Amino acid sequence: GAAKDGMDPTMDMNIKKPSMLEFMGLAGNFGHLNLRDPFDVKKRGSTYVTEIRAGITTFLAMAYILPVNSGMLSLVIPGKREQLVCATALASFCGCWLMGILSNYPFMLAPGMGTNAFFTFTICLGRGLSYQAAFAAVFVAGCIFITLSITG
Repeated sequence: GAAKDGMDPTMDMNIKKPSMLEFMGLAGNFGHLNLRDPFDVKKRGSTYVTEIRAGITTFLAMAYILPVNSGMLSLVIPGKREQLVCATALASFCGCWLMGILSNYPFMLAPGMGTNAFFTFTICLGRGLSYQAAFAAVFVAGCIFITLSITG
């Protein structure tokens, strides 16, 4: 179309530069964090009893990863089983908490069994890489993933 007043139509001066939080995908509507209806439970047609029951069911459905993950990883990290249980529980808590707070979706997030099996049986036991070197590779891959996610 024709430009208004001789202005280039591709140059819109009203475009707001995104904040750092918007750029990273972390700025959103946090209206679900209120005291009248936390997490919009009533607005969505649910009850707190139903949500608590769903939370307990979700916990029971994913609690198996604590002994399984720690058992698997303790094959290559001997003597650290209790710390592995704690790390798995902490990672699961952080993932679930962030999912609820940032998105208001009831999704459970926890360390992946397939990834840990690959790490343990293929990389460490199969290829002979030390768990420290394998963790370094996982860290680098995570940094690359975050960078690609932020930059698009």
